[in-house]
Amino acid sequence: MESSSLKRLGVLMATVFVDMIGYLIVLPTLPFYAQRLGARPVVITMMISCFFLAQLLTAPLWGRLSDRYGRRPALLAGLISSAVAFALFGLANSIWLLFLFRMVQGAGGGTTGVVQAYVSDSVPPD
Repeated sequence: MESSSLKRLGVLMATVFVDMIGYLIVLPTLPFYAQRLGARPVVITMMISCFFLAQLLTAPLWGRLSDRYGRRPALLAGLISSAVAFALFGLANSIWLLFLFRMVQGAGGGTTGVVQAYVSDSVPPD
């Protein structure tokens, strides 16, 4: 495998790592944060689930966008939207804002399929 392929794979692994770290940092603190805003346990469960639902629903969209406009622009758009949503999530002062930003985080995290496609584009078939 050539050096440029290894560099691309390193960047892709870092991209997925950043997505997962962002998720793993929020998950343990989300119940406490939402409870302080008055959320009941069932609402907190729905808030956690909406991340994955948004990720599931937007993955095909990210795939189409990456096929049309390229893998890098799709990955950058997903990372930027996730980063903005994570920052605004920390500033949210109501439950509906937590839901909104949590869904945007999930939508931005739907780029996992794009990363997988990028890896298959970057690695020789053998």
